[in-house]
Amino acid sequence: MRDKQHIVSSTFGGLTAVAMILMLGFYFGALHNVALAYEAGSDLEPAAIDEIYADVGEDSIWWEPAIGLTPRGKILLNFLSQADREGLRPSDYLPSTNVMTELPASEAAQPDYDRRLTLGLLRYIAEVRDGRLAARYVDPELSDIPTPTNAADLLKAGLRTSDFGAWLEALPPQTRNYQSLREYLQRYRTLAGIEWPRLNTNENLELGSTNPAIPNIRTRLMILGDYPADDDETTDTFDDALLAAVQRFQARNGLTPDGVIGPETYAALNVSPADIATKIAINLERLRQLPKNLGSRYVIVNIPGFDLRAISDGTERLRMRVIVGQKKRRTPILNDKITGIIFRPTWTVPVRVAREDLLPKIKADVNYLATLDFRVLSSWKQGAPELDPHAVDWQSILPERLPYKFTQKSGPNNALGLVRFTLTNPYDIYLHDTPNKNLFAKTDRAFSSGCVRVADVVALASFVMESSPKWTETSIQEAMNASERQVAKLPVPVPVYITYFTATVNEVGDLNLSKDIYGRDAELMRVLGLGPGD
Repeated sequence: MRDKQHIVSSTFGGLTAVAMILMLGFYFGALHNVALAYEAGSDLEPAAIDEIYADVGEDSIWWEPAIGLTPRGKILLNFLSQADREGLRPSDYLPSTNVMTELPASEAAQPDYDRRLTLGLLRYIAEVRDGRLAARYVDPELSDIPTPTNAADLLKAGLRTSDFGAWLEALPPQTRNYQSLREYLQRYRTLAGIEWPRLNTNENLELGSTNPAIPNIRTRLMILGDYPADDDETTDTFDDALLAAVQRFQARNGLTPDGVIGPETYAALNVSPADIATKIAINLERLRQLPKNLGSRYVIVNIPGFDLRAISDGTERLRMRVIVGQKKRRTPILNDKITGIIFRPTWTVPVRVAREDLLPKIKADVNYLATLDFRVLSSWKQGAPELDPHAVDWQSILPERLPYKFTQKSGPNNALGLVRFTLTNPYDIYLHDTPNKNLFAKTDRAFSSGCVRVADVVALASFVMESSPKWTETSIQEAMNASERQVAKLPVPVPVYITYFTATVNEVGDLNLSKDIYGRDAELMRVLGLGPGD
């Protein structure tokens, strides 16, 4: 992972002192007040700002002594004052003085004040393009950070444009998902002003039920957009229209869409619009951390959404269910690439999995090894001899002192299934098949030890091998059912992004919310100082 100070320095063109303040703030739990760190460092006159004024050839960009704010300065101040549209705080980028109405105390103070505005804009550029530093480093599993934006160079180019306002508007990500989430952020901030009393009932409600809470549930679903706005039904009977609305709400919130209002559905209905707005702001932050160009063909996995999509030239070609890492063995966030496919792979059991999962099963029944085609090697050394499992005193072995290496033969029993998609990360995380197909039917699918199990390996293999005429759906299935292991290298590696988004917008414009299965939302809220409605 790239050094934190290096990121700040390259982004601001040498703002090393500010980087140190940010670092100290992180380690002392004060990243919620990053704005103060920037303000404290704003009188350091970083080289980046000097470059900008030298490039413009003026001592002032936003002020003129006779008129105060220039037209361009007014555009800037109006724009930065609306940074909350992006889920950011305007106060992080604007000096404390009300610059729209007040001039600096003296003419001598104007250049410094002008530079403070420039520093605020530099910070805005860096954060709206790449995300905030605190958000980047709160998760130690964020292993690949795209090259940061050079905010100074970008601003110099922006100051040369004929339409500065349009240039500012183009700074945030322009993707459909980002722009749609931004619209939902404003909508839910508006809804945050509506009274949202807690639904208190322990009774499961379903089609045909009668309950005094049903009119309130109907109204709540109407406000959220799941129940028709022109329906004036007021009875306390659970009818077909309410069933459809409940199922739609459940599907949008990562719940089993059975139409029954039980504990999980009540909990989701009780999440206030203000809290949803905060969730959206967190996910806008994550979208800013993605590379600017994902490529023309790529695969993207959303961990809490339990899904995988294959995209080609902006069109979704595949969507399928996935199984991700359980909470104690989380699937990491990765920007990687698929370089090849192994048909009928073998599996070497990771040490942790061998200690925590395999050893207890062996102690319960040593025949478990033979049943699932495991081999036991005396050690992890190259050429270590194979052992007879029945000759080992398994009951006496402590997990932390387990010396053996376990490998599983290829075939239908193999934990990787019949296909493994090879990635390049150093964590041995990859996409693969599974013999446990039944788990894909579950709504919550966090069962793996970190790798991503995919529901339709034939379709995914066909997509990633599309540039190779040899690999058709038929030849892929033949390789899966052959007697020998086979390795196929991709002619062109396919980027794969393993992401963590708990708020997304689907193709028809619906807001989908997922459970924060790893607690990453809560951690981001903490370090960014976000609360309801922020």
